[in-house]
Order: sequence, then C-alpha cells, then structure tokens
Amino acid sequence: MKQLLKSTIMFITSLVLFTAVVYAWFASFDTSHIQPVNVSVSDGSPLDYEITYYTKDNVYKYDVNTNDILIYDENTMTFIPQDSLSIDGPSYAFQQMFTGEFDPIIEEYNTDNNVIVEVTMAFTGDPVTLKNKIFSAPETSAEAVSLYPYETSRPYYLSEVTQVQLMVSKDYNLYVTGENKFDALDQAFDSLDVNQNLVYPMHSFYTNDVYTGILDFGNTEITTNVTSYKLYYNFSYYDTKINDIFLSENMSLAIDNLSSMVFFSDIKFSIMIGGNS
Repeated sequence: MKQLLKSTIMFITSLVLFTAVVYAWFASFDTSHIQPVNVSVSDGSPLDYEITYYTKDNVYKYDVNTNDILIYDENTMTFIPQDSLSIDGPSYAFQQMFTGEFDPIIEEYNTDNNVIVEVTMAFTGDPVTLKNKIFSAPETSAEAVSLYPYETSRPYYLSEVTQVQLMVSKDYNLYVTGENKFDALDQAFDSLDVNQNLVYPMHSFYTNDVYTGILDFGNTEITTNVTSYKLYYNFSYYDTKINDIFLSENMSLAIDNLSSMVFFSDIKFSIMIGGNS
C-alpha cells in the first residue's frame, strides 16, 4: 500500500521534520532566548498572552512557565505533559503535535492536515492597532541543522512550504477549556465571499513568486469589544512549493519510490500593539 506523508508540527523544540515523504518542523525556537510569540506594546513592554493550538484530533497549549507544549487530556480535563515520540529512529524523540497525513500525489488525502493557532492577549479595553508579521528566523534551528542528517543540497525551512490565513474574531469564545474548535475554525477559514474568493486570503512568504522570508499582515484595527477578540492563524501546506522543491532536488514522487525530505522550522511571530510608530 502506498505510504502517506505524515507531518509533524512542533512549536517549541529545536527541530521539526516530515517523515515518509516530507516532514516539516513548525516554529521551533531556542527556548532559552525566544518565546513562541513576541507580544509587546509600542513602547516595548510585554503583554500577557496565551497560545492554544488546534489540530483535527487534539488541543494543545503553550505553558509559559515550562516552555513546553501540553496536550489536553479528556479524562482529567486538564492540559498535561506529552509523552515523547520517536521520529526517524530512537535517537530523535520529541514532545510535539502531529497533524494529519500529507500526500504530495493525491490531493484528496490532504484533508484536515492544517494547524490552527489561537493567540489570546490581555487587551486593556481601549481601541488598539495590531501590527502583525511572521518572519523566517533560520538561526532558531541552527542547532537542529547541525545535528540532523538532512540529505538535500541545503537545509529547507517550513516558511518555504507553508501558507497562512489570519482571522481576528470574537465569535468562538463560548467554547470551554479544552474543547476542540478545529472544525468550526476550519470551516470559517474555508468560507467564500460572493465572488467565490476566500474571506480570509491565503498568504505566504513569497512575493510575486519570489521568496522573501517575511509575511506582513499589515495593521488590524479593533475599536469595540476589544478584550473579546482573539487572533487565529491557519497554517497549511503550500503544495506547489513542496513539489517544486522535490523536483529541484531530483527526488521521486513515484508511488513505489517515495523519497523523504526534512524541513527545519524557522517561524517567528511578531505582534506589536499600539500606534503606528
């Protein structure tokens, strides 16, 4: 039977990879220096925040005290530490989240393999301007690149093969802690306007098909019910770019000869709150 691509998305540890055909690592950081989200007001002072991650099957939460990703346990109704899972051999064991399978050949198999990130910030209640960017920060995976035996001509990074949608909304606040919002949010991100375009457009780290390493969402103004709003990011695969990389590396996508590739994580968020300064 044809082996499918399984994607692993990691938000804290230093390496993320795709096994089978492609494995990608998401938002890995040197946790002693960089937090998953850098949130500050215009004067540079920090702002309290929470980060929750939704996949089709699980809900995860970033623990600011331990720099770890916890998983929601329905039996205890709390977020608990995850068991380490071995990837590509026993020497690579990580605590992480798994998305659904990704298949570079049969698109129909790639349902629900996206990850939705929810950022809740401690707004004061006054109208705010959010200046929202995501950067490629390859230095955050320098140690992983030096340790993991990738087999491509150079290290490839997650920002090269991901698309992102942004939604700022207060419409999903009635869910209880640990309840999975994935289906509702996924449906919202798939919604179309009267012209059959996505209500929340897809963005990438490419401009005019040239990789830039920066994704600038611009400014978002919130003037009423400010404390109710949350930021939702939908990360999904940029299939075309994955296939382009496979071709450039002369890696076969034949059903009986699946190659593998490693993508190191490099995603860094920057959310500035304040005026236009």
